[in-house]
Formats: sequence, C-alpha cells, structure tokens
Amino acid sequence: MGADKWSRVEDLFHQAVELAPADRSKFLECACGGDCELLRELQVLLDADAAEDGLLRGAVDRAIKQLPPESDEPAPQVGQRIGPYSITGLIGRGGMGEVYHAVREDDFRMPVAIKLLKRGGGTEMALRRFRIERQILAGFQHPNIGRLLDGGATASGLPYLVMEYIEGVPLLEYAAGLPVRERLRLFLAVCSAVQYAHQRHVVHRDIKPANILVTVDGIPKLLDFGIAKLLHPSTADRGPSPTAADNAVMTPEYASPEQIRGEPVTIATDIYSLGALLFEVLTGRQAPRPGNGEPAAHEMDAELAAILRKALRQQPKERYASVAELSDDVERFLQDRPVHAHKESLLYRCRKLLKRNRLPAAVAAATAVLSLALLAGLNRMGTPNRADTGMWSIAVLPFENSSGDPGQEYFADSMTDAVITELARIRSLRVISLTSVMPFKGGGRRLPEIARSLRVGAIAEGSVQRSGDRARITLRLVNAARDRQVWSGTFEREIRNVLALQRQAAAAVASEIRATLTDSDRVRASESPRVNVDAYETYLKGRHALFRSSVGDLQQSIQLFHQALGIDPRYALAYAGLAESYMTLSGMYLRPREAMPKAKAAAQRALELDSDLAEAHFIMGVIQGSYEFDWRRAEDEFKRALDLNPNNALAHLWYGQSLVATGRSHDGIEQVRIAHDLDPLSAFVETGLGQMYFLCGDYAQAIQQLRSVTESDVGFIESHTWLGVSYLYARQPAAAVRELERARQLDPRQTQSIAYLAYAHAKLGEREKAALLLRQLTDMSRTQHIPEYLFAIVSIGMNRNDAIDWLEKGYEERDDMLGWLKVDALLDPLRGEPRFQRLMKQMGLDSPVK
Repeated sequence: MGADKWSRVEDLFHQAVELAPADRSKFLECACGGDCELLRELQVLLDADAAEDGLLRGAVDRAIKQLPPESDEPAPQVGQRIGPYSITGLIGRGGMGEVYHAVREDDFRMPVAIKLLKRGGGTEMALRRFRIERQILAGFQHPNIGRLLDGGATASGLPYLVMEYIEGVPLLEYAAGLPVRERLRLFLAVCSAVQYAHQRHVVHRDIKPANILVTVDGIPKLLDFGIAKLLHPSTADRGPSPTAADNAVMTPEYASPEQIRGEPVTIATDIYSLGALLFEVLTGRQAPRPGNGEPAAHEMDAELAAILRKALRQQPKERYASVAELSDDVERFLQDRPVHAHKESLLYRCRKLLKRNRLPAAVAAATAVLSLALLAGLNRMGTPNRADTGMWSIAVLPFENSSGDPGQEYFADSMTDAVITELARIRSLRVISLTSVMPFKGGGRRLPEIARSLRVGAIAEGSVQRSGDRARITLRLVNAARDRQVWSGTFEREIRNVLALQRQAAAAVASEIRATLTDSDRVRASESPRVNVDAYETYLKGRHALFRSSVGDLQQSIQLFHQALGIDPRYALAYAGLAESYMTLSGMYLRPREAMPKAKAAAQRALELDSDLAEAHFIMGVIQGSYEFDWRRAEDEFKRALDLNPNNALAHLWYGQSLVATGRSHDGIEQVRIAHDLDPLSAFVETGLGQMYFLCGDYAQAIQQLRSVTESDVGFIESHTWLGVSYLYARQPAAAVRELERARQLDPRQTQSIAYLAYAHAKLGEREKAALLLRQLTDMSRTQHIPEYLFAIVSIGMNRNDAIDWLEKGYEERDDMLGWLKVDALLDPLRGEPRFQRLMKQMGLDSPVK
C-alpha cells in the first residue's frame, strides 16, 4: 500500500475508532465512497482493535504514556476564573475544545461562552486551528454569526476565545412545525452568514444543524469556525502544509464528496453542506448520500427539489457557483419567480407569471375599460390629494446597501433610522418605527401588501451608497394604495455633512406628501450642522449594536459610544445612546443601582449639550419614573420628548406604563395604543399593550391581545410569559402553567417565567414544584441580577411571610417592577399590611397623580 493510501487509512481509523460501533458503519460507508479495498483495510484494523487486549490500542496507549503532557492545567471548575470571567458550568465538548458558560465580573457583568482547547490538546495543529478561528472571528461582524468578544491565554499559555452567549434552540428544533416559507427564511439567514464568510475568503467546512442556534428573537446564529479554512492565508497563518488528517476533519453526514475523498475544499464544499442542511430543514431527514438517490419532486415542491439537486451535485463545478446564487434561487421560489435550477420552458415561465399575478382572466376582461378610464384619470390628476389616499401615514423601508461592501450594511440601516427619525419630528405625519420596517429588509413582498400590514398610505424606499468621503441617498416615494411611484430623488453630500443630507431627504419626502411643516421644521431642514466623521461612524456602529439589544450587543454599544465620545466629547447623541444602553441593561442584566446612575449622568450631559434632544428627554422620563419613582417629573420629561418627536413609539409606551402605574388607566392605555399604532409589528410593543390590559383589570382583553402575539411571533418569549401571567390574573392557574412552560422551553433561564410558574404551581397546591423553582431562582441569583419583585411574587403564592421583605429590598435596589405596586392584583393579599402601605407612600403611589 502506498504512503498516501496508508495515511488515508490511518486518518479514517482514528476517526472511526472514536465512534460508537452502531455509528461506524454509516461513517465508513460515507468515508470510503465505494473504495472496497479501503473499506476492507479499515475493517481489519477495527476488528483487531476491538479484540480483547488489542495490540494496536495497547501500542497506542503505551506510546501516549511515554509522551510528555501537553498541559498540566486541570479542567476549569465552577467558580474558577479565567481572566475577568468566572466559570459557571460546562456547555459542551467538541473534537478539539471545550465550551464553558461564564460570567464577566469586573466593571461589567454579562454572561459569555468561553472556548478552551482540551487538556492535552495543545498540539501544533490544534493550536494553529485555534489561532485561525480567532483570526477569522475577530474580523467578522454579521448578525447571523456568533460574535467574538474577547480572547487571551490561560496561566499555562493555552489560548481561549470569549464568545457571545447565545440563548437559543437548535435549528431543527426551532424549524419543526414552521411553514415551509418560514423555514426557507431561516435558511436564507444562514446563507447570508456563509456568503459573508466566503467574501472574506473563509470556508466553514462544518455546516450542520448542530452548529446553528436560533435565538429567542428567531435569528439563526452560525457557530464553530474551529475547522474553517482560510482560502488565502497570510504567511503567518499558513503554518505547516495541511495533512490528510487536517483535511479529514468533518461531519460525514453533511460533508461533500470531495471532503470525504480528502481533496482540497472550496466554497463549493460549503454549498454542498448547505444543500444537505436545507434538505433536513425541509424534510426532517438527513440528505441521501451520493449514489443513494437524489431529492425527489414527490417529497416536496418540484422547484425546491431542483434547487437541492443542484446544490448536492457530486461534482463541485456542477453546483451553484456561489452561496449568493443558491440564495437567489430560494428567493425566486419565495417570490413565485422562475427558479434557475428548474428546467426552463415557456410553459413553466408563463405558469410562474400567472402565479405572481393572480388575476382571473374573466375579471381582467370585464375591467379593461374601467382600467383605461382610471389610468386616464390618474394621468390628469397627477399627485393625488394626501387626505384622499392616506399619504399622511408613511413607512420608510430599510435602504439597500449599494456600496458593494457588506461591511457597510450598518451604514445603510443607520441612514434608514436617521431619515425615519427626521420624518417622525413632523407632527402632521404618522411615521412607522424602525422596528416594524426592518422585517421587510431585503424585499420579497409587494408594496401594497407591506402597506396593508403597516396601515400606511405612502412608502419610501431607496438605497444608500458610500464612496470615500461622500454618501448618496436615492429615494422613491410610492402611493401604496395605487402601487404607483409619485416621486424620486437623489441626494449627495460629504460624510461630514451627513446630518444635512438626512434632513434634506426627509424634507423632500415630507414636501411630496404635502405634510404640514411648522416654522421649526423648516428651520431644522435648512440647517447644515457638520459632524466629526470618525465620531459619527463609531456612533452609528453603536446604534446598530443597540438595536440588536442582546446583552453582548449592549456591552459593545457602550464601548462604541465611549469611543465616539473619546473622539468628540461634545457629541450629544452619543451620550443619549450611552444612556439608552445602560437603561436597557438595567433590571434584567445589571442591578438598577449599578446601571441607572450611569444612564442618568449620560442623559443629563446630552441635555446640557442639546436641550432639544428628544431621545435624552425620553430616557430621563424612564429614569424619573422607573428608578427615582418621581412620577410628576417623569410625566414632564415624557411630554417634552413627545413634543419634540411625536412619533417616538417607545416614549408613548413608557409614558403609558407610567400613567397606568399611578392609577390613570384610561390615559395610559391610550398612550400604549398610540405606540402600537406607530410600531404595529413590534412584538415588544404588542406585548406591552397586553401587560397594560391585565394591570388595568381587563383580563379577557389581555389574553386576546397576548394570544395574538404568540401566534404571530412564536419565538418571542415575553409574550408567552405575560400570557401565562394573564391567566393567573384571570384565576386560571392550570392554563397559566401550560403557557409559562412554553416560555421556559424557549428559554429555560428566563426569570419571569420561572417566578410566575412557581406562583402558579403553589396556587394549584403543588408546593414541591414551586419550591424547586424557587431554589432555581435562588441559585441563578448568585450569578445574575434577579428583580426582588419576582421573589415577592413567589413568596405570596407559597404563603411565605417574607414577601414584604423582598419588596422593601426591591425599593432599596430601585427594582423597576415595583412600579406595579399600586395596580398588581397579585399583591392584594398584602394591601392591608402597614409596611406595604408605608412602602406605597414612599413610592408616591398612595394617591393618584394628577
């Protein structure tokens, strides 16, 4: 046997011997690819190894004992620190490393995942792979790729990576039961991540369901670049030439034929794995291996089967040339456009055309004369009267990034946000919030359909192109009811004049839809303030991270806002962004006493620099109400924020919650309904409306509202949690348990669902279950902040006598949930207690605020 063949046998033997006997046959069948001689040699070696006192394993064991240990460092234990991180548990083990859950515990507290090489795993090849993974992730910033936060080396010199901790479920588990179109949307997000990697000359090599988690927000995250390959490595990264063992590391069920043959990998390798992934996402079964059949049209839509057949071709050159081409065909399927992988024919193209334009021929004939008359009338009318068309309400869809650089995606999204904010200042307009338009990023739905879902009469869409020190916005305005463009324009300026660019574009849109502008609106549109370009860019990246709002993103946003202020210490918007980041972290991630003073200091500084900054007044309103319990000053700040920006959905939401907390239910509900009208697709706002209903005693309306949220956004945990709480208010503990258990399935560590589930079990007489959940909360409180209010709720349910103790401690800690003290029916058993009445007075809730 030749040296190359023996090397191949050796590599495959080492992989097969680690597998359970039941899994070896499938692995060998895939790995040998029909090579009978190779299969026979491997089987002889494996049979010998399986024999009692096998010579091969004995020889290997003796050789290993003679080797010096690669590392004397023991496996990390719970409580042990690695740099500023404290280990809290093992998440999992892989072929090369171990991943631990940890908590950062220095000036900032947040959960993370730490990846370490296994003990004894510090071989030259393993270390090289680890360095390559670190280099790859350090250069990546993509919403569908697990993000690198930090890195370093242990006391013994082994490197480690600190990644964002992703609370989610495996892809296949999340996709099970979803409609096909929603599964395809998940797949397209994964494709976006892989295409992003390919554009940076990185092949993942191990795309499989186990390496993809879906967050609670329904966002897939591609993980584990541990065996990724740099197609064009620098000299420093090349190291020794790849061995057969290096090429052989794979997951056979998702590996391409060339991977199994030990041949060099290319982007076509990942395309094959994506095809195998898509097959399993659609069918629930693993894709057939080469030679064992192809995806058949009878198993799924014929066009999807054609897409899969092309992605899973045995020869790399016969597959899609890029992930972008694969994504394009999936998008075409979703849009009822001809799929490139499908056999071309005139009949096929006509069928797709008719499917896209479902208009019965009889109706078309009957209305032909009317259509011609209408067209003539529209031509005579020109731009329609906005009062007749509803064009006083507008949605600005996410701008397309036309720069040709995916790294500028944040810039395009930030320009969208800025134009929305400028339009939102115009009192005569109803402007949809960024949260509700972002789901339409990338197109795929017709404008009239989008307009109906957002309840608007006008839609603005366009693109942003950045070139050097200049930026250009191209816009078009569409009358959504008529699906007709009524205006288009292009605006270009230097980046340092970007604020003037945003205001100019917003003013042009407002003029075209005949919005009523005040004198201050006109003055603002004519102003041309300049920005420090470096500070502005850093600020935009901070806003982009803040919008994503995971704890890791919030930490990054704080760092970026501080960087922007280091460049321009008088940047008011950066102070406002810093304040919002700390405010968002407060309560669930950081203790209010730790986060809110920082938020207040930043918001106050923002207002010192710009007293008309709506964002800072809104944050001060939250601080005055939820932290300082000064409800009158909170109302003043909210009113000022809404005077400056009447379309700020979050300001309406928080103002409404503040009014409900002080007993002004009718006014509060009205404010939250306005928030919902401005942000109709935000599950957060919709859930907030449901919360206000049950706090105001309208339990039936709360259940109806929250049930609709759980049906439209099954992955939004809070809607399940508060639906369960609504059932508690309605005295339906059994229904509450069912819904709260669903919330726990989505996130086993969500503290609200655990606390209210303990209360529900206690009310059902299941004290042991309640006590078990209380112990879990207590254990969790050692590594993360848990609102004292939740412990009080559990104590009331279990008839413990320490509920008021917890509430008083919450007051000292400024627990924002104490704002519910006046209106929370679950606290009724305490209302006769003098200590409770004293606490109400301390919080200014003993009488209605006028």
